[in-house]
Parts: sequence; structure tokens; C-alpha cells
Amino acid sequence: MTKEEEKEFLLQFEEAGKKGNILTINNIKSALEERLGKKIHLSTVYRILERNNWRKATPRPSHPQKDAAKSEAFKKGAFPNS
Repeated sequence: MTKEEEKEFLLQFEEAGKKGNILTINNIKSALEERLGKKIHLSTVYRILERNNWRKATPRPSHPQKDAAKSEAFKKGAFPNS
């Protein structure tokens, strides 16, 4: 695929991402294999994404026992007594 073909191919996933859909590498890989008509290695998909300046975005981790009320109070400057 040429650089322009790669951009065109990734455009469909960019639109889906803007709508709030979650994109996974496996979805992109299967669509690319269907378009090319042959199996490809996962590293090929990662290289295509890197060439087109895509990056992995994941949410920041949080502690499962975090107290949201205490966190908000801390942000507002009201330090609760433990």
C-alpha cells in the first residue's frame, strides 16, 4: 500500500473513533487482511499506524478503593480530617 492508500484506509477508523467507538488493533488487522486478501503479521499493522502518527491512548489507572468524595474535596482545597 502507498502512503495515500494507508491514510485512506485508516480514515474509516478515525471516523469511528470520533463517534466514540473503541478501536482495537485486531479490528484494524482483520479489516486490512480483508482489503489485501491475505494474512499479515500484527507488526505490519503497528508499523502502518506508526507511519501515520497514530498512538495508543488508554485511560489513566485508578485505585479500586478510591474515595471520590475525598478526592473532589482535596481538589477544591478542603482537606477532610481523616
